[in-house]
Amino acid sequence: MNRKVLKGLGIAVFVLALMACSRRPEQTADNSAPVVQISKNKAEAGESTTAQPTTTAQETTSDTTRNANNLAREAIAEIEKRKNVVLGENYEIIIQAQTNDSVDVQVRHIENSNTSTYGFFRYHANDKKLEEMDTTSGEYKSVE
Repeated sequence: MNRKVLKGLGIAVFVLALMACSRRPEQTADNSAPVVQISKNKAEAGESTTAQPTTTAQETTSDTTRNANNLAREAIAEIEKRKNVVLGENYEIIIQAQTNDSVDVQVRHIENSNTSTYGFFRYHANDKKLEEMDTTSGEYKSVE
């Protein structure tokens, strides 16, 4: 085989191995778990309510879903308070990972059809600790 092809395959295998190892140990890939979607964009919220008809089964939520929503909202409130920002309609909030007592949140800023990353945050509910990822090193550092 050609050296360039072998080099390309080696790089692809290396990247896939890194992606496979990127999960946090306490994070599971349970696709049946309830999904938390929080949107402060009024237009997006209106579209989602009209696209999905409400049924009795959808209205009744389990304690797990309620706790997940509360944890995500608590994390967003802490980000707003400590970073001194209002995450309004120009921000997109993505819940990336969640455990029983922590949540990873990505915040994106949307302006003039351009999207930029505002930050990656990890919130620990048991001690109210908010950490922000240093995008250079990938390490989470405490936000005061």
